[in-house]
Amino acid sequence: MRKGIGCLCVTACAVALGAPGLPQAAPAPSDAVLDALTAKAAAVRDYHYRLEWTTAAGARVSVVEAWYAGPKRMRVVQRDVEQGLPPAEVVLTGDSVYRVEPSKYEVTKARASDSRAHLVSSGDGAMGPVFLSREVLALRPRAEVTGAKTIGEVPCHVVDLTATSARMSGDIALDLDDFVAYVPRTREFKAAAGFRFWVDGSTGMVRRWAVLSGDQARVLCEVTETQKVNGVVFPSLLRRSEGGTQQIGRVTDVTINQGMAEDVFDFGPPPNWLMQDRTLTEAQVRERLLNDPDDADLHYTLGRLLRPNDKEAADEFRRAAELAPDSPTPLLALADALWWARALSSIAPVDDDDDRKAVVTALREATARAGDYDWDGRYAGRSDRRVPQADGGRAAAVAFRRGCACPAARPQGRQ
Repeated sequence: MRKGIGCLCVTACAVALGAPGLPQAAPAPSDAVLDALTAKAAAVRDYHYRLEWTTAAGARVSVVEAWYAGPKRMRVVQRDVEQGLPPAEVVLTGDSVYRVEPSKYEVTKARASDSRAHLVSSGDGAMGPVFLSREVLALRPRAEVTGAKTIGEVPCHVVDLTATSARMSGDIALDLDDFVAYVPRTREFKAAAGFRFWVDGSTGMVRRWAVLSGDQARVLCEVTETQKVNGVVFPSLLRRSEGGTQQIGRVTDVTINQGMAEDVFDFGPPPNWLMQDRTLTEAQVRERLLNDPDDADLHYTLGRLLRPNDKEAADEFRRAAELAPDSPTPLLALADALWWARALSSIAPVDDDDDRKAVVTALREATARAGDYDWDGRYAGRSDRRVPQADGGRAAAVAFRRGCACPAARPQGRQ
């Protein structure tokens, strides 16, 4: 009998917080600092700002607008100046978060509890939390003050939000003759992953944001100048490094504690885009399709839940395209699935014209449905020696794959 190691996967394991109402130990110095910082944050009920990112030479890169009215009402809209894409948007309302993904002509829905990382990261171009509230601290199992540092001559507390334990799960394959048994095995190990904030002790404002991975902290953004609005200190000038390029962010149109119209947080998806519902499992989607077999969103969601090279995924996207004849969303997903099926196939010929034509056909029809965005022409001016600049399936497919990772944009008409 031989022993072999099977494939391992890592999943985060939450660390439980102390239950409310039970006797607590005397506050540690870290707890006292956090109490003081969150007390300052509690004075800010809502805020809005506009943030324009430029290169050091002054070329505009992107514009972000953000509204915040508590942990369950938030909206961030981003417009990338260089891209001709529709706007990107994140709307957090109640227990759901909606994202407009312009590069895929897709809307996604997820549980707010699963997606609140955007509150503490600046991946969408926003600053992250401007003030360290209790709701922000609750986003990770562990919150502690880990040190002190001066940022731009301002003394700051260093606050880490982390998940400090994880579990590695997998199996051992035991085989004998024609019989193979897989024995599950798990192993606990320590890891640090989360976020780090440098918080001004006198104002409670975050001066620097970073992502933690092990012992490394990757800085996302830093405040270099501030302004006072309605008696509250708020960032006015920021800096960050994006792709090795230094960028400057100017914060304008700030309002604080002035209230917001309810319709600011109303989510209205583009009318001909399909929605991927990430709150549903594959089994739940299949069950709903039994009762509603003509729901294009459900067919599209099922296709996204399946493996990208799965034939059934392609069939689900085709069915969604039939049910939503004006939507480019399922056809872009179909091109993606066909490309993966071709790329991961071990038996397909290197230059299969039928496969290439199928990808290009899906992309062209998606382009026609999108109306204002040309997938074929978008990458014509880009130089990449690995991708032939010809009207061929492989070039279009690679261009498409890149398109799915492109930054997104801010809606017009919303100031």
